[in-house]
Amino acid sequence: MKPVVALEVDNANASKRSWLSRLKLDHFRNYRRADLAIHAGQLVILGDNGAGKTNLLEAVSLLAPGRGMRRARTEHFAYRANGIDMAA
Repeated sequence: MKPVVALEVDNANASKRSWLSRLKLDHFRNYRRADLAIHAGQLVILGDNGAGKTNLLEAVSLLAPGRGMRRARTEHFAYRANGIDMAA
């Protein structure tokens, strides 16, 4: 199963800043499925080591302007449970 990352951006008023309002992950790294509603304002990501904080940021970087992880191969994104590749 191929990993899927979807972003929803709220930019209803062009005079204000745009912000990420929703992040959906499907078989992306250590996330089998995730659907996160994000409200405007400050966002704090907390979690234990290995919980997936960096993976959330990498998912956003894939669709953001710039290079992000665009040179990485698809197998680097595949869902892994306890280090076991679940994409096969």
